[in-house]
Amino acid sequence: MSLRDDEVGETIHNTMDSSSANADSSVDCHALPCDKARNDSLDSTQPLESTFAYKAPTDYKCHTFSGKISHITAILDKFINQTEIAMDTNWRKMPFDFEKKASVPPAKPHNLTLIINIAQALASPFSYVRVDLYLIDSSVIVGELTFTPTGGTEKFTPNEWDKKLGDLWR
Repeated sequence: MSLRDDEVGETIHNTMDSSSANADSSVDCHALPCDKARNDSLDSTQPLESTFAYKAPTDYKCHTFSGKISHITAILDKFINQTEIAMDTNWRKMPFDFEKKASVPPAKPHNLTLIINIAQALASPFSYVRVDLYLIDSSVIVGELTFTPTGGTEKFTPNEWDKKLGDLWR
């Protein structure tokens, strides 16, 4: 079975409308708070398959405090066998690891200076923001600005780095 675009839109709308039965009647089902029960999934009998091997670009997550980068988390092989490693702005490994730690640091990005400059320019108005960037060929692409990454639950090893990084937030 396949769905045309208009059927997909109608199906999603109906699915989301049916989820409002569990919510207060005064609440718009398209703007439910995160803690309200809702069913916004869509089942299909056709599996989504790809005919090519996709490798996500390295994700450079620049953690900034008052416009300055404290560290850059490089996310490698996202969606497959994701690993993470924290690097400083000189591309040296930081003295802490994440749960999905990479065993080998990635090669230094050829546009690292540009990555740093873009991240710090975007971050300058904020006391803390994580600026996510991608390097595609010679272009730096902005992914997103995140003000509460992982909801503040990221675990560091050794865990003393949680406080050290938190102390940078002024």
